[in-house]
Amino acid sequence: MKRQIPLSYWGMEFGIGSNQHYYTEGNMTGKTDFACSGGIFGRISLNNHYAIKTGLHYNYLEAKRFEGNVKYHIVSVPALFVLKVGIADNDIDYALGLGGFYDYIFNSECNSKSNYLNKNVIGIQFDFEMRFRKFVIGFQSKRGYTNMLNNDALGKTNQISGMFKIGFLF
Repeated sequence: MKRQIPLSYWGMEFGIGSNQHYYTEGNMTGKTDFACSGGIFGRISLNNHYAIKTGLHYNYLEAKRFEGNVKYHIVSVPALFVLKVGIADNDIDYALGLGGFYDYIFNSECNSKSNYLNKNVIGIQFDFEMRFRKFVIGFQSKRGYTNMLNNDALGKTNQISGMFKIGFLF
């Protein structure tokens, strides 16, 4: 007899994708570069169709800018409202999530200059996931709304990233 998947659960997920810096002033944007992520997540069901998803993730991101390549490490905490649809025995479900995130950039560098970026970033996040038993696949898109740059003379820049992710439930 198979073990039933609970409506609320915790798991681990890993992602790989791209990251870009979007210049909010001026007429150019940075080029896309590498992004990866790993961490834990939890989905707390409110009922059969709604849930709250949160977690704690480590992200390594790169971005190509006109002044050089930026590399940075982030701890990220999302808070998403989730609309979910599943089958009766909870073996499969599909979920759309929308909400906010907070990123703490604990290390950043560009052309050997460290602490290149602001430490705190907030923004919105969109998730689409499909879960089959204990395995999750999906896509995540993040858009920052905080100026990432320490130096205002370089302009204002927001982060845009997208990742494909896989995960499993504990």
